[in-house]
Amino acid sequence: MTNERDLLELAAKACGIPIYEWRYNGLDESWHGARADSEEATIYWNPTRDPGDCKRMEAQLGIDTRWHDMYVDAVCWADQGDYAGKFEEYANHNGDKLKASMMAIVRAAAEIGKAMP
Repeated sequence: MTNERDLLELAAKACGIPIYEWRYNGLDESWHGARADSEEATIYWNPTRDPGDCKRMEAQLGIDTRWHDMYVDAVCWADQGDYAGKFEEYANHNGDKLKASMMAIVRAAAEIGKAMP
């Protein structure tokens, strides 16, 4: 798991979100997964960029976000006792605590997706 698209694919798997196509947005250099919620609408999903997508994913997966002086961590315990957790230092996100938390949450969700069959 080295790139954003890999993380998003695994996080979507953890959430049960079907991704029908991927679009690369050259403006902010991010991937957006397109999923069809109905026949009339296509929704673009990217919890690394959209705080709403990230918060909904955090709640759905039961990820616990914990704040520290220099970093934030996101952890989740699975039913079998398996642990999925990741941390992000604020400094790696230019001091932006929101961006750091979103990346930690996505990385924890990706670990959950990775453990799924």
